[in-house]
Amino acid sequence: MDKDIKKSIERNYALVIKTVKAAPRSFVAETWFIKTDTESYFVKIVDKELFIPEIIAGLPALNALHEAGIERINWPIPIVSGEFYFMHNKTLVALFNFINARQSYDYSEAALGELLASIHQITPRIKVKIPEENYEYQYKERFARQFRGILSGELAADPLLPDMQKVLKKHEARINFQYQRLQELTEQIKKLKLVKVITHGDAGGNTLVKGFNDISN
Repeated sequence: MDKDIKKSIERNYALVIKTVKAAPRSFVAETWFIKTDTESYFVKIVDKELFIPEIIAGLPALNALHEAGIERINWPIPIVSGEFYFMHNKTLVALFNFINARQSYDYSEAALGELLASIHQITPRIKVKIPEENYEYQYKERFARQFRGILSGELAADPLLPDMQKVLKKHEARINFQYQRLQELTEQIKKLKLVKVITHGDAGGNTLVKGFNDISN
């Protein structure tokens, strides 16, 4: 962990960090486990600007779920000022409760369904503003532009670009088909007027497992 970020965590959360350990990493965040003399925490550090607004918007809902009785989730720990995160330069930093479990795909799908259902059912009791899917993909033009740019080689030089071109050219037709299908399905979903509930969009890959039927998200 960056020393300046470590100091900022101690200052913003009014705690003294005794140990720091790398946690399983994801695409979105740099993650750490930290310990004080009395508590353990999970830390997310995010420097990808596209994800930061979405994460910030979701933190109050996670806290509200916890306050409403949903325990098997990560919820944000407030900083001294009461916010659920702080910015270190252009990087978002947030502390969460520590769950003593391993990240795994080996768990009961029924147990996952029960956990998600309990979150879905509690939605009407959550009174804070909840980020809502509107099925308007604000980055779709950027995706299309970057996709074309990689295939054509027009993007700025990158050591990984040649290998990425090979993979994308091999699957170009399939990607285009699936992307078009996504747009069609999105339009169909808009017309269904489905009741919306709080859910975990990538629960399958972010599941903490203590036992086959004992999981958290």
